[in-house]
Amino acid sequence: MIKFFVIALMWPFCGCEAAVIKTDKFEVIQDILEMADEHTLVVFDIKDVLLKANDQILQHHNKDYRKKLSKNMSDEVYSVTLLQRELISVDDRFVGLIGRLQEKGVKVMALTSCLTGKFGKIDALEDIRMRDIKQAGYHFEKSWENTPPKNLGYLSQKKPDHLTLFKEGIIFASRAPKGDALKAFLKGEKHDFKKVIFVDNKKKNIVYIQNAAYQLGIELVAIHYTAVENSPKEPLDEALAQFQFDMLKKEERWLRDKEAMKALKSIAQSTVPLDPQ
Repeated sequence: MIKFFVIALMWPFCGCEAAVIKTDKFEVIQDILEMADEHTLVVFDIKDVLLKANDQILQHHNKDYRKKLSKNMSDEVYSVTLLQRELISVDDRFVGLIGRLQEKGVKVMALTSCLTGKFGKIDALEDIRMRDIKQAGYHFEKSWENTPPKNLGYLSQKKPDHLTLFKEGIIFASRAPKGDALKAFLKGEKHDFKKVIFVDNKKKNIVYIQNAAYQLGIELVAIHYTAVENSPKEPLDEALAQFQFDMLKKEERWLRDKEAMKALKSIAQSTVPLDPQ
């Protein structure tokens, strides 16, 4: 068993504990989740925890350059990246781990900051997120087969026009604090959860969930998962990214990295001057 450090906090008045664990190892998370039972709610973030963008320019650490390339781009055009991008698993072993938890009766859900509703060419952003998750082999709906979709209210101050929603085992927070979204769901759900195990890659989300667990009187184990953050990063190929966004603006289609590299190579070969000899 892999050893790890735990920061344990005791909340006054309610006697509930909060443990925060920072790790980039799947095995650490697996060891913790093996202790889950039917009174445990397991909650996963999605972006850079379960799934990550395969195309370099769409990865989180390149967001500043991406914003530069997409400046003044309409939602109609930019939404094509969400429709046509490729997402891959951060660690394929999570699929089996979540499946095993569900088989022994542990409730597992996802909690994402993803917006709901219309964006550009997309009628419902939540449906695109669910498509991506299921294509990767994650089926959170199996834990919530008898729970219908729930309108959790307009909780986000950043995006007040976007609904916070529960659907098919996923809470879409629409940029609302994740703790508020989880509280809204649990307060409207009959449950006997005594513990929440929460996995996220951002400290601020862990703080939000800590506050929510305290208010709900539920024990919390929060895992700050840093596998993507700690992974080696290749220098951004700016020429490739520029070409991808030029094609996006011109043809309203997204070329994935391999496709874009192939197209650039073909263009370069077709423009090589003939040898006069």
